Amino acid sequence: MRCREGVRFSKEREHVKAVFILIGTRGERHLHLQTLAAIAQIMQDESFEERWAKAKGGTGLRDVLLLSARKRVH
Repeated sequence: MRCREGVRFSKEREHVKAVFILIGTRGERHLHLQTLAAIAQIMQDESFEERWAKAKGGTGLRDVLLLSARKRVH
């Protein structure tokens, strides 16, 4: 989910502009951890925030995540 203006969760922190929610079953724990690791890698890229902010709609946001360079683990 993206909020261009940002959401304030705490007075001590900056506004949050991206929120990721993962839902899965107990049997998908490994996939859950792989997904978290992939998101963390993608967000470390210095161009992530700009690309996330400029993405057009749901398809654009999905493309930022799926087409970003990252180390893939099999």
